[in-house]
Amino acid sequence: KDASDSSHLIMSWVHTRGRLEKGSGDSGKDLVMMVQGEFPQVVLSGVEGLSEGAVFSPNGTFFVVQTKDTLLLGNTDGLTTSRGWVTLMAGESFTGRPVWVKEDRVLFGVSGGAPKRDRLFCT
Repeated sequence: KDASDSSHLIMSWVHTRGRLEKGSGDSGKDLVMMVQGEFPQVVLSGVEGLSEGAVFSPNGTFFVVQTKDTLLLGNTDGLTTSRGWVTLMAGESFTGRPVWVKEDRVLFGVSGGAPKRDRLFCT
């Protein structure tokens, strides 16, 4: 778990399902995670707007996944995620990637809303 403990290294990536020919397949995106020495696991499947892998907390206990309009909080014990930790309002979108500040805070940027502007939030 500890970031300095390489025996518990966890990798994360987004897999885009391909199409064999036009009109076939769903081109869905899956979040795949793998604990070192184990097989990969699909943690989230068919998630809209999933573009990058998880962002891990400093000590590796938690992770955040950003989708089109939601931040999901996850726990590396069992590689589980919440339904929706933060959900954006209509007309808003994330800017950039979330960043952990210490072990218990996450910074994330949002664009849009009323009045339309860029904002920085901390959870």
